[in-house]
Amino acid sequence: MNEKLSDDVDLVMSVLSDVLGESRFSNIDKNDVIKELSEVEGEDEFDYTGSYHPYKRIDSVVKHFVSKYKKRKHNEEKEKECEKSKNAEEEADSESEMINAEIITEMSEKQITSLLTSLITVYPDVDPKLLQQICNRLHHDANKIQDWLETNIDSIPEKRQVQAINRFALESTCKSEEQIWKCPICEMWTIIDKKVAIAKCTEAVSCGEFCIKCNRKAHSPFKCRQKCQRIDKMENEMDIFKKLKTLPDEDKGYAKIFILRPQNNLNFSDPLHILYLAAEGTFLRMMTKSRFNNPMSLGGKAIKAVKYIENESLRGRFNSCKSYFLSR
Repeated sequence: MNEKLSDDVDLVMSVLSDVLGESRFSNIDKNDVIKELSEVEGEDEFDYTGSYHPYKRIDSVVKHFVSKYKKRKHNEEKEKECEKSKNAEEEADSESEMINAEIITEMSEKQITSLLTSLITVYPDVDPKLLQQICNRLHHDANKIQDWLETNIDSIPEKRQVQAINRFALESTCKSEEQIWKCPICEMWTIIDKKVAIAKCTEAVSCGEFCIKCNRKAHSPFKCRQKCQRIDKMENEMDIFKKLKTLPDEDKGYAKIFILRPQNNLNFSDPLHILYLAAEGTFLRMMTKSRFNNPMSLGGKAIKAVKYIENESLRGRFNSCKSYFLSR
């Protein structure tokens, strides 16, 4: 068995272990995996719509064994999702082919990069390479691109899942003199030489070059700064009351109102959940204090919702006051 086939077998076995669980994975015979891989034709092309792995060949073999060992109900759901995604892509291809070439205007490289940058800003949860493929397929038509994404967003793998799979794939190809490096901004994984001092982000829209030692933007010919309190305050300051980047439940012009409701599963990457947690903790502490002073007060009360209000006029006055004290 050659080295390439051996690596592919390890990839398939690892993915199957995660997908099937220990009990079902114990039924997998490595020789069957080798046989299946040998029968699958084609090179390792990337396909970000794959269900289990971005390499088409690996994904195809994993699907074969999942359909064989996993519950039929799960298989049917997966197949429906794949079919839905496939049909959506075929519709997008069909629409793009119908576009009259005379209507398509040539876009400069700068305009294409600008369009992709804006798209990544709106869809940070989608892999940039997939967004680039969609832009090319739909001839960089902004309306068609967004319509297609909104229609198919539920069937598109999350960026973090693609990144995790990509890192796993890189581990099997990383040589002894190389290392896997993550871009500090977009968190894209790539392989770099261990001896380099500067690493460059190779994402569809590059984040630039970074210093390997301190993970900041490349700063040659200057040395990295030592850790100090001033830098920590500047780079790691937490502000849970910073302006939200989501649409409010109510917009009254002078104020934006966000309604926060109790959550069973807290998501600490969601600023609304963190705000609710802060409000809930403050309320419960006040209730505890009130019960201590007056056991009959607030008995049996519970939070139904919290209203968080952003008022730009008040925020402006607060920032002016903050600037005044910091300048003293």
